[in-house]
Amino acid sequence: MIVIIAPEMFNPIPAGQAVFSILRSDHPDCPADTSCLRRTLPRSPRPQQPLLSGLIICLLSLCPPLFSPLSAAGPVLLVGGAAEDPGGWSDIPYAWFVTMADSGIIVNIDCDEASSWYPGYFRHLGASDASFALQIPDRDAANDSSLISRILAADAVFIEGGDQWDYIRHWKGTELSRALQALHDSGRPLGGTSAGAAVLGDVIFDAAKGSAYPEETARDPYDPHVSFSSDFLQALPGTLTDSHFHQRGRLGRLIPMLARLKQDHDLDLLGIGVDEQTALCIDSSGIASVQGLYSVTFVHLDPRSLISLSPGTAPLITNVRLSHLLHGNRFSIPERRLLSDGLPWTDLEYEPLQLTFSDLLLSGSSAHTDSLGSFRLQGLLSAPSAASENALSLLPASGTLPNAVLLSRVWNDHRYFENYFIGALMAAALKPDHNILLLPAESSARILPSARLLTDGPLYILQARSASRRYSPSNPSANRIALDSLLIHFLDSSSSYDLLQGQPLTSLHPQYLPEKDLISDAHARPNPFNGRVQIRFQLLLPRPVTAELTDLSGRRCLVQTLYPRQNGPQTLSLSILDQPSGLYVLRLSSGRHNRSLKLLHLK
Repeated sequence: MIVIIAPEMFNPIPAGQAVFSILRSDHPDCPADTSCLRRTLPRSPRPQQPLLSGLIICLLSLCPPLFSPLSAAGPVLLVGGAAEDPGGWSDIPYAWFVTMADSGIIVNIDCDEASSWYPGYFRHLGASDASFALQIPDRDAANDSSLISRILAADAVFIEGGDQWDYIRHWKGTELSRALQALHDSGRPLGGTSAGAAVLGDVIFDAAKGSAYPEETARDPYDPHVSFSSDFLQALPGTLTDSHFHQRGRLGRLIPMLARLKQDHDLDLLGIGVDEQTALCIDSSGIASVQGLYSVTFVHLDPRSLISLSPGTAPLITNVRLSHLLHGNRFSIPERRLLSDGLPWTDLEYEPLQLTFSDLLLSGSSAHTDSLGSFRLQGLLSAPSAASENALSLLPASGTLPNAVLLSRVWNDHRYFENYFIGALMAAALKPDHNILLLPAESSARILPSARLLTDGPLYILQARSASRRYSPSNPSANRIALDSLLIHFLDSSSSYDLLQGQPLTSLHPQYLPEKDLISDAHARPNPFNGRVQIRFQLLLPRPVTAELTDLSGRRCLVQTLYPRQNGPQTLSLSILDQPSGLYVLRLSSGRHNRSLKLLHLK
């Protein structure tokens, strides 16, 4: 039987569908004075661009006649990267992909030379002997009609790892991208590993300006390396996907990216982070199953989330929901919830305690900080592979800060990022009544007797008391324990945290009241003064303080910055021998905190 498919049948846009595209700032269609997000409000179907110069004639066995937009979309396989292992972890998810393709023809594609290994592996798992590899190096190849015909004859397409920017700049908006979308809309599966998995989300971190490192994005969501693309494929609507996830500490970049897309473009996306040697098998209804050695992390904002982002500053992002799942766990992507998987999940229970807190300073740059909680992570810096080798353990610590696990120097060495975040999740699962605090080296935190935590820089808190369940495999490996619906907070210097209630309090929160001013008891000696004066004040946290002196006309006469080594009493000496007599205003500022004094200069 022969089926004739007209070009306009491919890639239709249903009436009423909202479409948006995010353009790079140097894109010719992006005006310099815009934020480079172009939205199209709901509208009637637009005229379709021809897919090919003529009709495409396919055998029914190779071209299922399901190109209506009303058809169920095809399954998706997301692989987190690193080498496949024939006979090992990769057989189950890749065999699932072959089954979803009805054991038909699978094509693996790449901009660089496509791997000849994949066709043999897919054949070994039951795919057609006609499966093949195909290099599509540039836009000319991506618009070649004979090549597109071969793609459309496939039963599944798998995108190899590499550089996602190569895929975006060479394939987006071409006949290839339209053919891939047509295949997916017809019910046939798409898959990808590493960069190939990263381009299957709705919005894509496109790496147009190079990789965005988590330690930089966590400090500044507007880091110049962060750029997005969309309208490439609609394989997983409403998602942002990432690979090599915990191995490269990418939780630190995924959460700020989700928050930025929400604040700047009102996009509420589900983040999906897939670890190396792990895969996520997603059926046509959006039900996802984790397969492999390690974990898949689902992250999304909560209705209670508060977001405050500015270029060049650490983000404030509260109440981010995180589900950390293992082999065999199931998750509904459309509903953003854990599904029953027949595995022994345990309800988390804890009893609120009457705890006593004392004044305490925590330094993010000191290893001693890790010993001040009630438990500490053993083996954190013993080897970069400690988490993957199940070498982390939780041991009792001094208890100076009750019900807490502390991890200092978070971003110091990228080789240990996996240990930090897997260790923090493990601690949260084992001690659900504890606060898990992660401090970068540049940050300090002050604990007040009222159980209020104040920080002078970025700080991250995992709160497992919000999680409903955990699952520990009978043969645990890689220090992974599954958690459903944990909360994580990215705090900045404008925020505080109630350690007893597990509640972030920020200047955006209706219940926020500063526990104590950062700068207090400021006074000048002598005042009036002749040329030289000492400014004395109390500082709650050891953070830089800038003194700015202006005359009554607003003219700036002096700017000087103090870099204190510790909190408590501070002294700043000022000299204005070259300034005339008169009344001056001195403003002391540190972040969003400030104090003003009037000074009388008499010569």
